[in-house]
Amino acid sequence: MKFKRFEEHSHQLENTRIKANYDRLLCRFRLLTLPDNTQSETEVITDKYLLLSPFHNGSFTLNDVDYQLKIRWFLIWHSSIIKPNSRSQDKAKRDSKNVIIPELLPYKRKTSIMLCIYVFLITSLKIGLSLYAV
Repeated sequence: MKFKRFEEHSHQLENTRIKANYDRLLCRFRLLTLPDNTQSETEVITDKYLLLSPFHNGSFTLNDVDYQLKIRWFLIWHSSIIKPNSRSQDKAKRDSKNVIIPELLPYKRKTSIMLCIYVFLITSLKIGLSLYAV
């Protein structure tokens, strides 16, 4: 697996193309709009340094619609965009029904899961060999 400094992936959010960008060296997450026929340049929606905050909840407005950005990177990477709805009282139902983009960086999530599995297997093997040798 080759080291990549930048992880990026583009999505369609309503009628706007957005790009999620993550810099691994600086732990910087950026959400940008991509230019199309109506726009001439990119616009930064959100820019956050995640080094000291493994759990981030942010909000942004795009085309007069409010969205919520959730980023979790403690052990396994997860980032999603949710359209908040204040009518529902149960938070779990509200979040599950209104997820617009379930994962902003799918390759990053896949590699973080694979790394956790690898660490678990190697640790289990070391513990098993040390118990067997005694």
